[in-house]
Amino acid sequence: MSTPEEPRYGTGYGGARYPLPPGQEPPTQQAPVPQGGGYPYGQYSPYGPYTPPPAGTGGGLDRTPPPRPGAMILGLVLLLLAALPFLAFGLVFLLVPIGPELLPPNALDNPALSDAGITSPEAFVSVLRIMAGFFTALAAVYVIFAIIAFTGRNWARILVAVMTVGFSVFLILGFVSAVAVDPAGAAIVIAPVVLAVGGLATWFAPQANRWYAAR
Repeated sequence: MSTPEEPRYGTGYGGARYPLPPGQEPPTQQAPVPQGGGYPYGQYSPYGPYTPPPAGTGGGLDRTPPPRPGAMILGLVLLLLAALPFLAFGLVFLLVPIGPELLPPNALDNPALSDAGITSPEAFVSVLRIMAGFFTALAAVYVIFAIIAFTGRNWARILVAVMTVGFSVFLILGFVSAVAVDPAGAAIVIAPVVLAVGGLATWFAPQANRWYAAR
């Protein structure tokens, strides 16, 4: 009468023991991990039948983010150029002394200024400085968020898009008014819109969308 064979045990990853099939010997060395991870059906895994391989030994997907599209560099340059006039003119009005004698003779002839209570050159200069400070701050915030978006922050990219839409609407309204007065000078008003929209388009192109999605 034959005696039942004594069960044999193998040791998996982390020291866990598991019974071996009849006739199978415990491994004497660690088997190599197949390319791509995983083991064919029926092939012994050195980590045990129920224990996954340790991290970094294969079996995972390559999650290396794709490289930043080169067109995004052009987009950043266009966005910065769109904000540059507001920064430059704003700083000029804030830092350069402006006296009433530097104002055009007909600067206060606008009825809208009279309705707002701006009837003296000093009040007009004060309003100019307040507006310059406001637009300088907005332009600086725009530049900061554009740089943050360039590093891969999708929320900053969306915020830059919202700000671009708001600036564009404001400038287009100013463009319509400027065309009636000075058609040649109106191009200066619309130029930042063209630059900002062109730069933003590169950041929402299919390649840029995939790059942001992988971040």
